[in-house]
Amino acid sequence: MKTKEITICGKQVTLAYCYATEIAFRNFTGVPIDEFDPKNPEQAIYLLLASIQSYCLANDTKPIIQDTDLMYNAKSAELIEAVKTVFELRKEWYNLPAGEADIDKQEEKEGEEKNA
Repeated sequence: MKTKEITICGKQVTLAYCYATEIAFRNFTGVPIDEFDPKNPEQAIYLLLASIQSYCLANDTKPIIQDTDLMYNAKSAELIEAVKTVFELRKEWYNLPAGEADIDKQEEKEGEEKNA
């Protein structure tokens, strides 16, 4: 598990990334984390909840942030930074070099263009 403490909604929370985060995100959204859509606010909220809850479950604590906190009290800049943090933790978890995920997406796009 990779973790990082952040402040969101005026509260200090720990974000985590591990398989539990991926499973929780899929359970919340029905979408695998590889298909995360940054333009979808519901997915952003559930990604953060999955990350927070994964840490809390692993450490037998209760989350101090709920979905309503994120939807009504978080500033947009806080949410953006928190989502970025989760994906940075994901890179660390999978030991991905910087930019590798972007390369995979570019190769996929090029393959789709060739097949069109």
